[in-house]
Amino acid sequence: MTIPKGSRAPAQHRNGNGEDRSSRTVGAAPFVEEALRWLPDHPSSDAGLPEVDPAPHPPEKRNGSRRTLLVVDDNADMRDYLRRLLSAQYDLKIAGNGEDALAAVGSQKPDLILTDIMMPGFDGIELLRRLRTDARTNTVPVIVLSARAGEESRIEGMQAGADDYLIKPFSARELLARIEAHLKMSQYRMEAAETLRASEERFRALVTASSDIVYRMGPDWHEMRFLQGKDFVADTDEPSDSWLETYIPPEDQTLMLMLARIGDAIDNKAAFEMEHRVIRRDGGLGWTHSRAIPMLDSNGDIAEWFGAARDITDRKRAEETRKRLLSELSHRVKNMLASVQAIAQHTLRSAKNPADFAASFSGRLQSMSRMHSLLTRTAWEGADLGDIIRDQLLWGTADERRVTTSGPPVRFDAQTATHMAMVLHELGTNAAKHGALSLSNGTVSIDWNVSGNALCLNWTEQGGPPLKTPLSPGFGTSLIEKVATGGGGSARLTTEADGMRWEVRLPLEAHVPPSTLSDLEEPVRETPAANAPAASTKLKGKRILVVEDEALIAFEIAAILEEEDAEVAGPAATPGDALRLIDEMTLDAALLDANLRGQPVDAIAAALADKKVPFVFVSGYGREALPPGFADTALLAKPFNPRQLLEAAALLVAEPKSILRFRH
Repeated sequence: MTIPKGSRAPAQHRNGNGEDRSSRTVGAAPFVEEALRWLPDHPSSDAGLPEVDPAPHPPEKRNGSRRTLLVVDDNADMRDYLRRLLSAQYDLKIAGNGEDALAAVGSQKPDLILTDIMMPGFDGIELLRRLRTDARTNTVPVIVLSARAGEESRIEGMQAGADDYLIKPFSARELLARIEAHLKMSQYRMEAAETLRASEERFRALVTASSDIVYRMGPDWHEMRFLQGKDFVADTDEPSDSWLETYIPPEDQTLMLMLARIGDAIDNKAAFEMEHRVIRRDGGLGWTHSRAIPMLDSNGDIAEWFGAARDITDRKRAEETRKRLLSELSHRVKNMLASVQAIAQHTLRSAKNPADFAASFSGRLQSMSRMHSLLTRTAWEGADLGDIIRDQLLWGTADERRVTTSGPPVRFDAQTATHMAMVLHELGTNAAKHGALSLSNGTVSIDWNVSGNALCLNWTEQGGPPLKTPLSPGFGTSLIEKVATGGGGSARLTTEADGMRWEVRLPLEAHVPPSTLSDLEEPVRETPAANAPAASTKLKGKRILVVEDEALIAFEIAAILEEEDAEVAGPAATPGDALRLIDEMTLDAALLDANLRGQPVDAIAAALADKKVPFVFVSGYGREALPPGFADTALLAKPFNPRQLLEAAALLVAEPKSILRFRH
């Protein structure tokens, strides 16, 4: 047998193009040569590093300094070889086993680790496990150098956390290339992580600096992933599926609306936006304006929601306060108009002629105007008795030398102050026209004291014209009595040889804040049926309870009803008086003010309903001020005229079991 030499090799050793396959195949000789160079007695071992081709790129540096590599191998020859191969380009640390390697890592974290698999103590696999479970070293690239060939060994190393796996013997050129590649990838990862960290720091700085609440929600809003509440609402640092219970009051009527808007936003992949109430961090309730936008993934599906919310509690409270103030203003204006209307009606009844009517009506309007100005200066918080006396008596009626006053400081709430002004105006006007102040030598003495929770005021006139006995009560006298008794007090007139004396007693109630109105829409006004019965035929002999805290209005209501031969119970100006009358008397109907000096009338309405007494609310407020459960009860809005009042009363006594609805 002969074997051909040279280029005359068998055809099967050539490729389809006639090229010699041996020219494209790397034999074992280079690896053998490489391994021989690792041996200390190899001829080249004393000559330094084995000759290798230069690396295609210079080694990566970090912050201008050389990278640090940790070499872990129990074979001294391998350690020496790697030292000679790598020390020219990198700072090296050398360890002979896993324990020493961990100690070296503890003193300084390397940029890359080269480790053998089989070592005494714990092997390279255990070293990898410990490195990867330590947050400080779990990102350090690790290249395994092992004599264990085969797919299973490579897979075991990679599954343990190795970034690369080289089988001994290996090419120095390949090792250098892989080291550089992993150092570059590690640098890219660190730069990306630093960019992400910086971005997160900027985000957190923005969140911290902003006054807005920031939150993240899962795609379907089932899970809240994060929320920073800015001390307004509680923070959510870990994902939570109980955010509704945490932040939204369960009784809130906007809950269903919120869930519907969230559903619409998810379906349309559109922004969610809403103002709603929230449970504050302190357990109270507040308001927030919330807006969230969907973050979409590469497929266009919602990955999560990013949102911001702002504390608008102060704004909402300001809006509610403004609405309450407007409602209160409307109520006061209507009450004032109703009072003016009552003054006009009563003045007209008692006037002797148009000139007398004009003078009396003008004087009473001016008295009301001055009292309103006085209360405006105190923001309607009340007025002192001394100021009221000066305002009503020393304004063009008398001088201070003829009117003397004495008594302790007394302050009234706005309504009581208004009633006291009416009394003093009538007393002063009567004294100037017919009493002590109508003569030059006449005097008026006003003294008062506080006994218990009541004011006792004495008005004494001396030096006036002779008095007729008995005095015929006019509108002024009746008004004084009605104002005092309507407020839960009393008024008594006595005559003496040289003058007259009024004893007026008024309770001094504690200040009661205005009622809180939750809904401030325009009231629904209702009209009588076209065939409403004539009042004159229906009200005669009927006992109608009047509950009203404005004396002039109560006086006017009572007068209108009494002109139709109805029997008036009251008027009652307090809930206690009204409940007492309901309990003691048999009533045919009731006219009920919807608010008595800021006190609710729920108990009065309930007591009337229990006794099946038909009633109508009379109020300067709207329907939103009616007690809960009585929203459908008829409402007669102030100011009203006599016809409207009589029609309402006639409907009450005609249809005692019906729910009345009427307008004007």
